[in-house]
This record gives sequence, structure tokens and C-alpha cells, in this order.
Amino acid sequence: MKHMIPDGFRIRTRDRVFGAGLVIDERQTLIMLAGGEEQQYLGVYSNHAVFAAMASAYFDSLWQDSKPLS
Repeated sequence: MKHMIPDGFRIRTRDRVFGAGLVIDERQTLIMLAGGEEQQYLGVYSNHAVFAAMASAYFDSLWQDSKPLS
């Protein structure tokens, strides 16, 4: 799988994570949670700087505790 990753990208893995999300920048974030049924998802979008800062801090802690793709 590593040969499929373009140069300059860094990928890390971990066994567990709560939900999924996307930190776009210092103001925008999208938090995804699984829904009650298979293939259903619930998302929360925010353009509030405090919410984005919390999501960014969570991502940074996950990144630090994850392992580089080998």
C-alpha cells in the first residue's frame, strides 16, 4: 500500500478512533459519526474557531499517538 502514496504525504495508523472528521482550516471542521443503520452517517459542520480548535487539538493528539505507515 505504501507504494500508492504520493511523495510528500505522511500517513499514520491506529487501532481505534472515535468517529471521523475533517479539519479544513482554523475555522472550519466537519465531525462525522456513524448513524443507527449501516451506511448512515450523521455529520456536524462548524465554522466557529473554538470548535475547529478543539477538533484540531483532537487530531493532533491522535497523530502523536499513531504509528507511521510501514
